[in-house]
Amino acid sequence: MLQDEPSHALAMSLREWIEVAAGNSADLSRRVLLRCGVARPDEGTADYDDAGLLAWYTPHDLLLDAVDALLDLLPTGAPSSQAIVPSVPAPARPGFLDAIAVTTAKMTFTKHRTPLQQLLDDGRSAYTIRPDGRALIRRVDRTLTDLVTTAASHAEQPDRGSAATHLRRAYATAYALHPDPVRSYSEAIKAVEAAAHATLQPNNAKATLGTMLGQLSQQQLTVALAGKTGTEGAQTVEMMMRLLWTGQTSRHGGLHGTRDESPEEARMAVQIAAVLVDWFSTGIVR
Repeated sequence: MLQDEPSHALAMSLREWIEVAAGNSADLSRRVLLRCGVARPDEGTADYDDAGLLAWYTPHDLLLDAVDALLDLLPTGAPSSQAIVPSVPAPARPGFLDAIAVTTAKMTFTKHRTPLQQLLDDGRSAYTIRPDGRALIRRVDRTLTDLVTTAASHAEQPDRGSAATHLRRAYATAYALHPDPVRSYSEAIKAVEAAAHATLQPNNAKATLGTMLGQLSQQQLTVALAGKTGTEGAQTVEMMMRLLWTGQTSRHGGLHGTRDESPEEARMAVQIAAVLVDWFSTGIVR
């Protein structure tokens, strides 16, 4: 079973990793200490340098924050012959290893990330290393990871604007160590707007998901799976777009105040956006 908080055994191993990873740079250690709000006690730490202080005096509930901050600051561009390919004990393998961990092998600098990934896998952590190596991210079902990865790849074409970038941001902020549901939902909508723009409103420079929905009443979508009467497919696309658009509660202020999207709403929005981005980018919807 995956664990949100590191066990005592994993925590001890993470502290050792922190001391090694931060040990080569006093500036790096100081920056992480500042980000995590860890101050040197008045007594008892004279023998510890900043890396040792970070490793052994960071409170347990901030330990993953320290790891997350270190990943953000550690270099990613130096060459390395190693690759991150996590090994997972056989009993934990089904549903445990996700594509996020596997794709970290694409990073060129893995000196500290390789052993960290092994610790996270063996310690049954609910978190793994983000594909770019710069943060922790929650493990999710491989199917979703593959869907987002594939949709973003298909959207890497000029007529789909920044759809790929927005979709990756939506995913990353939805499943981060400290999720940002409001931003995630907003990025999901932007991903669909960028992917659908060339199809639905290519001549409207100010097109939004809302204006595109208005346009659908005046034009006929062609969908690969049209349905029994020839309209169900297009109706499904419109319903998904409308659900995404109307489900955003934080878009505008109002008389009764604005409610932020919940983490669950943001994650569902990311999944809907990934499907729509892929459909528009591949021409399944046109």
